[in-house]
Amino acid sequence: MNKSVIIRGKIFEHTQNVINSIRNWFDGELILSTWTNQDINIFGVDKIVQQEDPGDGPVQQAARQIYSYRLGLQSASNNLVMVTRSDIVHNKDLFQFYKTLNQYDEKFKIFDNRIVISNMMTINPDKQHDHIPTERDKYFRCCDWFQVGSKEDLSKWADVLDVFEQYKYSGLCTEQLWMCGLIKKNHFSNFDIDNMMKYKFLFWDYLINNFHIIDMKTTGNATNMNWYNQPENLGCYLMQNEYQEKYYNKFNKL
Repeated sequence: MNKSVIIRGKIFEHTQNVINSIRNWFDGELILSTWTNQDINIFGVDKIVQQEDPGDGPVQQAARQIYSYRLGLQSASNNLVMVTRSDIVHNKDLFQFYKTLNQYDEKFKIFDNRIVISNMMTINPDKQHDHIPTERDKYFRCCDWFQVGSKEDLSKWADVLDVFEQYKYSGLCTEQLWMCGLIKKNHFSNFDIDNMMKYKFLFWDYLINNFHIIDMKTTGNATNMNWYNQPENLGCYLMQNEYQEKYYNKFNKL
């Protein structure tokens, strides 16, 4: 299957290294989706697509993430896509992890196939740790750094800006609003985001059936250069082996 890789966001000092790292294992369509105000002095990409910088907000940098994501997807020629940030070096082909887990509970599927994401910034609510201040902060948090999936599924992933606008005063972080928005828009319209904790018992079912978690550094051989010293096994992060245990227990494969 033909593949595309999209690098989204502003140009960092690391962005050329990001491109170089991907080109070490990928010779297909490589797209940079960025802003018109960026000084673009890079090489190794097939397409550069630009739009006006929408600014930050409605929560953190959600507008910048989603607009650059959408533009990149619109420009992609292929159906299997990896979308990543312009500050993440990728020394390994992450497409190899796509569609390697094939059992589903159809009741909880949003995507046709699981999207591959990082364990870093994906929170395990079952852990006791000091990094997450409240019980509410633990739930429905999936990493938004990179994704591997079909163009159709990633288009669903990127279609949540209206949820951010509607719930920008909810006090939820970007990752929580993103996952809750996906559920509300695509599967469970009565999901009350303002009272998200009513549904915390659904977290694992939605996570396991829609995402494939890999350890970012040891399995994925990827590094966010702006978070270079952040360990992948921070106390609150969901580790790959913890995800796999949940998956196998769910589908009785132990």
